[in-house]
Amino acid sequence: MTGSRERPEDGFSLRHVLAHEMRNLQQTELLAGAEAFSALLSLMVAIIGMKTIVASSFDLQKRTAVLFTVSSALNGLVLMFSVGVYLLEPENYLSALLFFLKALASTFLAVSLVMAINNLRESERFEILPLRKEADTDSLTRLPNRGAFFRQAEQYFHRARKVGGMIGIILFDLDHFKQYNDDYGHPAGDQALRRLAEVAAFGLRGYDVCARYGGEEFIVLAFGDLNTAQAVAERIHANVSARCTPDAYPELKRLLTISVGVAALGPEHRTLEDLVKAADQAMYQAKSGGRNRICIAGRMS
Repeated sequence: MTGSRERPEDGFSLRHVLAHEMRNLQQTELLAGAEAFSALLSLMVAIIGMKTIVASSFDLQKRTAVLFTVSSALNGLVLMFSVGVYLLEPENYLSALLFFLKALASTFLAVSLVMAINNLRESERFEILPLRKEADTDSLTRLPNRGAFFRQAEQYFHRARKVGGMIGIILFDLDHFKQYNDDYGHPAGDQALRRLAEVAAFGLRGYDVCARYGGEEFIVLAFGDLNTAQAVAERIHANVSARCTPDAYPELKRLLTISVGVAALGPEHRTLEDLVKAADQAMYQAKSGGRNRICIAGRMS
């Protein structure tokens, strides 16, 4: 009789233990999922932060604002999830609170890591950019050098080819520069090149790109069709003719003149080199035609 009374109690006790263990297992799975959710949020903050850093159009203040906004929003989700854990299992409020605090700490740890990398990147930028700019600058004229020009022009060329944009290349050469050097010496020739670069820039628009191509040759990337590039070339030529005189600049020994070639992007130009070659041929047509003039590719007689 005693044994028969204990069996129901034993059965009840067993069911109670099993139910308790199942509940503990569910809670463990729930908290494990919460931990995984926390790790995922931290990873999302880190990834978004990295992408924000890479966005060169954002300055440091904007990057910081975006990063902390994203962090705050994600931690709001963590808080909502923690409240959900508490509502499902009120007796585990300490676990829910601990989960939230761990998620908050891990998220801000990700933010701190991203900000540290950001600060390192900014310091490297301030150290490296001046060196890179100096390496891309012609030491005599302070214009971009040939390598810097072609790196930039290649991007615009391929973009124009892809979307149907219009760009032109202008090449101009200081007439009789070898004779100038022979007559007045190389220091005088250097002064002439510096003044030519300065005066030629007066004919450019704010977004045109002028560089020293090599020796006494200069190259311009002009945005627009052939007529637009021709108009830019005419302004450059007119400025040089009017201003590069001994009266305007006493260090100049005589009037400076230039021969100019102009070409605009067309279907026959498969590469940037093709376009530059067309402008180069037009420039040599101007030189062989008597110098101090402009020749346009496709309109040469």
